[in-house]
Amino acid sequence: MAEAVNDNSDGRAPTRRERAARTRRTILRAAYAEIADRGYHGMTMQAVADRGGVAVQTVYLVFRTKAQLLGELLSAAIRGDLDEGSVPTRPQESEWFREAIAAGSAHEMLERFVRGAVDIWARVAVVHEAARVAALTDPEVATVLAQTEGWRQDDYRRVVVLLDEHHGLRPGLDVDRATQVFLTLYGPGVYLSMTQEHGWTHQEYAEWVLDALSRLLLEDAPAEA
Repeated sequence: MAEAVNDNSDGRAPTRRERAARTRRTILRAAYAEIADRGYHGMTMQAVADRGGVAVQTVYLVFRTKAQLLGELLSAAIRGDLDEGSVPTRPQESEWFREAIAAGSAHEMLERFVRGAVDIWARVAVVHEAARVAALTDPEVATVLAQTEGWRQDDYRRVVVLLDEHHGLRPGLDVDRATQVFLTLYGPGVYLSMTQEHGWTHQEYAEWVLDALSRLLLEDAPAEA
């Protein structure tokens, strides 16, 4: 029998759960790279297995279907669970989300939310866009994407409701329309367009979208510099 490999930082052999978690993360990282290179339809379970250095049967054992793999990949990217040693966190449980909800002004609330969540889009945008394209012809992917978008809409609407209740939206702008504006400007499509097609930096996109949303959503828009 082969000896257990002592590859933990404390020198002990990894447990079965730790090995399973590492295998899962390896597959997800391989799937991320495959989707980035080839899109969802171009990605195959065999290609994911080859890139991750695991058997294709292992990929199917962990994720069962390609659509399920996509859903888990979206969730992992949102939580920040793709890198070794990362501490996955749901956006609603993160410090920046709590700080945004507790902010004392509309502009502070919006700024904390935008600056906190922008790192999520840096991780998720490529996978989300590939899923959006695939969802046009694949009902399973459409279901996965609808669930992810539902979570995003709920979070954004929560922020918009608080802006409206405590600080005030622009006159004539209701919560539904404000949420739609928020979802459109602060999402993967615009993020990719600005950073990949137009060459904006991550920081430039964050600054621009914060300024744009402040002017479009809030009653007391920031003054011109």
